[in-house]
Amino acid sequence: IFVTSVQVDPVMVVAEVRFRDTSAAEALSLRQQGDLSFTTGPTQSGQAPREITLAGAVLVAVDLMYEQGAVATATAKFVAEADSGSADPFSSEEVE
Repeated sequence: IFVTSVQVDPVMVVAEVRFRDTSAAEALSLRQQGDLSFTTGPTQSGQAPREITLAGAVLVAVDLMYEQGAVATATAKFVAEADSGSADPFSSEEVE
């Protein structure tokens, strides 16, 4: 599973996640909601990895790709929106 992009807006966060095998993506349902968490590697020497969480992320799209002679892949798009102007769906913390 690879997170291909995360776009942060004051009210909304959009994340695209790519699956190297489609079985996990095929088990998802559109409009399914939950917290989406993933760990990123350090971007600089000496930095700790970070865990990113999108609270209340909703699956809005799944694109399945089957190419002859290649591993099937899937791209899932999640959107997390703030319920109010004071609650941010995006959080990040160091992982030890």
